[in-house]
Parts: sequence; C-alpha cells; structure tokens
Amino acid sequence: MRQQPTTVPSRMSPKWLSPTFRLLCIDWRRNVTNSITVVENHIDQQKVAPVYILWGREQWAKKKIVGSLKRHLVSEGMEAFNYEHYYAADTQAVTVLDSCLTMPMMADRKFIQVEECQKWDVKQRKKITEYFKNPSADTCLVLDFDVDKVGKFGNFFNSSSSSIHILPCQKPKINELPAYIGRLAAETGLKLDQDALAVLADFTGDDIELMQRELDKLKLYKWGNDQVKVEDVEALTGRTRHVNSWEIQKTISGRNTSECLMKVKDILDSGESAIVLLNIISRYISQLLQVKGLLARGVKDRYQISQNMGMGTPVFVVSALMKEHTSFSSIELRAALKTAAITDDMLKGSQLANFSLIARLITSLLAVSRYTPDSVK
Repeated sequence: MRQQPTTVPSRMSPKWLSPTFRLLCIDWRRNVTNSITVVENHIDQQKVAPVYILWGREQWAKKKIVGSLKRHLVSEGMEAFNYEHYYAADTQAVTVLDSCLTMPMMADRKFIQVEECQKWDVKQRKKITEYFKNPSADTCLVLDFDVDKVGKFGNFFNSSSSSIHILPCQKPKINELPAYIGRLAAETGLKLDQDALAVLADFTGDDIELMQRELDKLKLYKWGNDQVKVEDVEALTGRTRHVNSWEIQKTISGRNTSECLMKVKDILDSGESAIVLLNIISRYISQLLQVKGLLARGVKDRYQISQNMGMGTPVFVVSALMKEHTSFSSIELRAALKTAAITDDMLKGSQLANFSLIARLITSLLAVSRYTPDSVK
C-alpha cells in the first residue's frame, strides 16, 4: 500500500472560518507546514529518519526542511566531511549510495542531499529503492523531486518502511489561498476575518514565504490581540505590493472587462509600475497564443507543450493555459499583442495616464467581436 505522508495535527483549528472557507481547506497532505512540523518533531525527539523524500514545487518549505536537518546533523567546521550535495542529472545513483554507506567523521550522522531526482531514469531510481530496504542508520538522505505529481515514479513513493518519510511541498492553488492563509495564521496564533484573508491572499499570491513573513509582522503588530481585521492587513502591507500574474489572468480568461479594469486600477494605484503590469499581460497573451498554436499542430500532451514553450514554463501553468486559450481566437490574441507593443511605446513616451493606456489594451482584447469564439459570446 502507498505510504501516507506523516502528519502532525495542529492544536489550533480554524473553526472561526465560514462554512465556505472551511470547505476550501486543503487536504493535510498538501499542507507544507505539516511536512515542516514532521521534520522539526523528529529533530526535537532525536529521531531523524534515514530517508526523507520531498516532492512538489514549494521551494521555501524545502529550504526550511533541509536547513533544519543540516543545522542539526552537521557541526560547524565539519561540513566538508559530513555533508554532500548532489544534482541527480549529474550524478549516478551508485555515487549517492556509496556516500550513504560511508561512515561519518566525528559525528553520529552524515547528511546527504540530492536535488532534481525526477531526472533519474528508471534504472537509477531502482538502485535507490533497493537502498530503501535497509538504509544506513549513520546517514540522513534527502531526495528532492521538483514535480507536481508523483504517480509515474512508482516504487519511490510506495515504500512501506517506517524509515522512509514522504513529505509533500506543494504550493496552494489559487482558490485555496484564503483557507490556506487561514490555516497558516491559526498556526501562527492569529485569527483573520474573511475580508482580511482575501486582502492578504491578494497581496501574497501563492508565495508561502511572503505569507509567513506578513503573518509574522501581523503577530508583532497585533501584540496581545489575535483578532486581525482587514484594516490591520491594509495598514501593515500598505499599498505597495508585487503584481501576482494570476490576479490579472483570472479576469482576462473570464473576459470580465469591468473586474479586470478594477484590478488594473487597484494595482496601479498601489504604486506598481505600469510597464511591469503590461509585461505580465503581454506574456500571458503570448502564452495563450503559443498553446493555441501547439494544440493546432497536434501537440496535445501538456509535458510536451511545456518543453516546446521553453523558458521553464511549468506544467501546471500549461494545464491552465490549455483551458483558458478557448476564450479567445488566434486573431484576437495576435491583435492584442500588436496593441500591447503600441501601448509599451506610448507608456514610455506619452503624457496620457497609465491607466487609460492599459485600459485601452484590456477593452480591445475583451470586447466581443466577430472573431470571438462562439462558446464565449
């Protein structure tokens, strides 16, 4: 049977969330804070496991887990002897296993970290799974898979050994953000009302490191009072924030002109650069056009589309684009890219208000015309 990731329930439960938000609460297996808690508990109890398998694309959680283990296991000045760091693409499995079976120097354990393990082929992975049957008690091996799903890696994630701990490190989905932040806030000792959750989600996007940083600031700001309202979040975050691409993409793909223009105005009023915002919009339009073109040429597999698009376009982004491209025709998207180029020139040299220029692009893109797909008319 597939081993379920070890989890440690928090003492605090977000009972104060509305039924709607509680329905959105993330499966415990997706909650990166549980993975961090598992490792921290192992360290506190002096029961660090021989093998940890990390998977997902949330880098902050992975860095926190690896950092905690390294500080605990590797003494200062002994890193050259008791810590080894590999990339699977450049390293044979046998090299890693030889390191695992080498005794530590003047320490109880060695710490070995292998990144991008998804790049090992089946033969290499099989050698590692053989090691799982009898892992060295003198080594802590961390294997990192930078993937969204693990089904195709078979036995790597089917181990029934108590020595192997599988720890998910995934980013929350867009519609999970308020509930996710609510859970994270509860673990920080804060209770955010629904408006505060929405505003903080709008501010941070899926950047978990930023979420935690803002919650820590709120904890200090509300010293002695765990009730956080939207006014507190706005006062602390101010109006300066990064543009989260999904904010704009959601309204564009839904062809919701009024909502999109409101979002544009809010972002520009916060002090964000109009050029940065235009680049985000232009990139999204270009990605939609790329996906539409690849699908038309018969490329249906999202992994192949991801590779063809280049520039490290994640598979989960491609999956969203494969659904969203149907909202527009190729003619509309090509026309929008031309308008975006004109808008870029005007932003750099025109006296017109930035909002007016961006709004012109948005309204021309989202306006229904004879080229608009029938499915969205």
